[in-house]
Amino acid sequence: MKYFFAILGFIMFFVAGSVFVHDADAQTIQVSVRSVKASNNSSGMSPALNDIKSQLGRLNYSAYTLLKKDSGTGQPGNNVQFVLPDGDQMTVQISGIDGSFVNLQVTLKQAGLKTNFRIVNGGTVIIGGNQYEDGAMVIALSASF
Repeated sequence: MKYFFAILGFIMFFVAGSVFVHDADAQTIQVSVRSVKASNNSSGMSPALNDIKSQLGRLNYSAYTLLKKDSGTGQPGNNVQFVLPDGDQMTVQISGIDGSFVNLQVTLKQAGLKTNFRIVNGGTVIIGGNQYEDGAMVIALSASF
């Protein structure tokens, strides 16, 4: 009987530890989408885009205006849905985490785009968009865990 409580305590510790490890494997991932209008009819950049200024600058437009910002969370295997300013539906499937990278599958329904991205934790990729008003709509996709 003296060892019964010691063994029971060990078993409870083991079970609790297993539950904790399982929760760590089900990592929550934050996915953010910024819809940006890029054009050459003016100049300047929305202050909310300063963190990705160098990435947007490679697109050779003179003006970048933030149209919409949206975010969602999910775990590997989940989909996060977004509606873009042009009405297109964007589905981001969280494929998983690989070291310091998030693997995502992105589908834009109307644009007919289906592609995979591997984004470093906290990083952003720029997705060139369709024509939008007097320019183009560009999507800045970020992911972090």
